[in-house]
Amino acid sequence: TFFLHPMLTRRGMTDIQAALVLSVQAAVGFPMTLVAGVLADRVPLRYILSATYLTQALFLTVMAYASTVGLAVVAAVLWGIAGGLEQIGFNVVWPNYYGRKHVGGIVSISISVMVLGSAIGPLAFALLRDSVGSYRDAILYIVPLALVCSALAYGAAKPRIRDSGLAPLDFYDDDLVMRNPARQSLLPLTRPPLVATDDSLEEVD
Repeated sequence: TFFLHPMLTRRGMTDIQAALVLSVQAAVGFPMTLVAGVLADRVPLRYILSATYLTQALFLTVMAYASTVGLAVVAAVLWGIAGGLEQIGFNVVWPNYYGRKHVGGIVSISISVMVLGSAIGPLAFALLRDSVGSYRDAILYIVPLALVCSALAYGAAKPRIRDSGLAPLDFYDDDLVMRNPARQSLLPLTRPPLVATDDSLEEVD
C-alpha cells in the first residue's frame, strides 16, 4: 500500500488511476468477506487460508507486471479477494483450532505480531527495492514466500489431543460435548446437564 502510488505513477499512470486500484480492492474485499464467512462454515479453514496465500501470490505476480490500468485493476481484484478471505480466515482459525478458553490471549499475540510486521514490512521492502533496483524484482522476490505460506497453511491440521482422547471440557464447544457422550462425564458437578434439542443445546435444572 505504501509503495502503490509511486510504483504505478512511475509506470505512466496518473494519480487518479493509481488511486483507482485501492478503490477496486476495497470494493471487491467487502463482499468477499461475506462469501468467506459462508465458506468458513462449509470448508476446512486450512483450505481457505491456503487459497488466501495462493491468491496473494497471484496478485503480487500480476502487480509486478502491471504496466497498464487494466492489469492494475486485475491485480486489485485479486488483492480484494485475498483480503476478504484473510479477514475471515484469520479471525476464525484461532477458536476453531484451539477452543475459546484462551482465544483472547492467542488473538492478542497474533495481532501484536501482525502490527510488528506492518511496521517492519515497508522498511524491509524499501531496502529490498533499493537492493535489487526495481519494484518488479522486489515484488517477485516475495512471491515464493506467499507460495510457501500457502503450502504450510494447506498442511496445518488441527492439533491432536495427547491424552486418553478426552480433551478438557473448555477446549470444546458445548455441541461437541453432546456429540460424544463420553465427554459429558467431564462436566463439573455444579453445572446443569446439557440436553440436545432440535434447534440448539439447552441447559436444564
